[in-house]
Amino acid sequence: MRRLFLLFLVAGLMACESTPRRIVGGEDWLRHQQQVTAKANWLMQGRVAIRYEEEGGQGLLHWRQQGESYDLRFYDALNRMQLHIEGNGEGVKLHARNGDIREASNAEALMQDYLGWSVPVDALRYWVRGLPQPELVIRESQMSGDRLKQLNQGDWQILYQRYEQVDGVWLPDLLKINAPELNIKLVVEKWSLS
Repeated sequence: MRRLFLLFLVAGLMACESTPRRIVGGEDWLRHQQQVTAKANWLMQGRVAIRYEEEGGQGLLHWRQQGESYDLRFYDALNRMQLHIEGNGEGVKLHARNGDIREASNAEALMQDYLGWSVPVDALRYWVRGLPQPELVIRESQMSGDRLKQLNQGDWQILYQRYEQVDGVWLPDLLKINAPELNIKLVVEKWSLS
């Protein structure tokens, strides 16, 4: 189960070396991007279901972002904390329910140490807010008005199924993140922008 929660966090891949393509969306899309990006501090709480190969699990996610610093807490269905990951530009720390604590200079090094493999983790911070990760190549995108309906970056497909307006900003509250062996469904129950 520990592996499933980390996979949710690390839903990002290395960018290809080609030049990123822009999303076609016009002025409304640019205005929307600016509104979302301007909110550097936010809190998201919701339910998450993860399926990796033949394994699966469900739980709760609490994510607090303060600029470049983040605090992710994963809980099981009985609201018992399973995993706590906190990081910033200086390092990342993982606290597991069993008392295991790991530290690294970056998320990739932490994952390599804890799991034996690593991938970049920054993309998810953008995807959950309905934005493309700036450093990853956009393979395909579809718009619905001024918001993303579908985004393909790296080997990942992000489907935005529903948005809600929070303090005048439209944010996803139902999305699916799919890769060849990993499927994530996120139902956001609360957004707070401050």
